[in-house]
Amino acid sequence: MTSAELTEWAAYEQVAGPIVIHEHVDVAAAIIGTLITRLGGDKRTRPEDLIPKWGTTSSPADGWVALERMAQKSQS
Repeated sequence: MTSAELTEWAAYEQVAGPIVIHEHVDVAAAIIGTLITRLGGDKRTRPEDLIPKWGTTSSPADGWVALERMAQKSQS
């Protein structure tokens, strides 16, 4: 896989969510993230606050626009 192909797949995943969804992994990561934030002193964070919301854009075009904005911010 070339660097360009990897970049395209990464961009696609940002818009559409993971190609293979493992919800249990997201939940486990959210629980661990909550533990870490609580050890740091934040008592308000809940696991459901840290679970990613895949596919929340109203259309794929909206997702691409958001991705383009993120890319422009990272370049400046």
